[in-house]
Amino acid sequence: MRRPALMSLLLLAALTGGCVNTGELAEDVGRLPSCTSKPGTVRRGVLIMAQAVPSAQWLPCIRTVPPGWSFDEIRPRDGEVTMLFSSDRDGMHALTVLLRPSCDVTGATEVPSELPEMRRFERVTRVSSGYGGERHYIFGGAA
Repeated sequence: MRRPALMSLLLLAALTGGCVNTGELAEDVGRLPSCTSKPGTVRRGVLIMAQAVPSAQWLPCIRTVPPGWSFDEIRPRDGEVTMLFSSDRDGMHALTVLLRPSCDVTGATEVPSELPEMRRFERVTRVSSGYGGERHYIFGGAA
């Protein structure tokens, strides 16, 4: 039985179809998984995520990195992808984006989602000394 895919992230984009020159794939693994505006194409970083989490119906891609933020790295593993971002205000690895087949939303509150295909859950862990928390987007019929 295929489990519904879940993810904790801020920016999402659908995986459409496409092709890629696999000869250049290995050197691109650590690069930002950017979105593409060309129909029928998939960026290498997004393709790597699809291979790491094959059950995912949606995959994250990054359109822009806001001023003061930087992309550090992407860590694909069998069944999980981690993307790390740093902030000039909040330090190294201030934001972690995870793509997993499932996640635990126990204790999180469901809030309205800006993405109609997904449910959104928030879990605030601190508000003093800066915000700390998690945002989960659930899709594929998961609870």
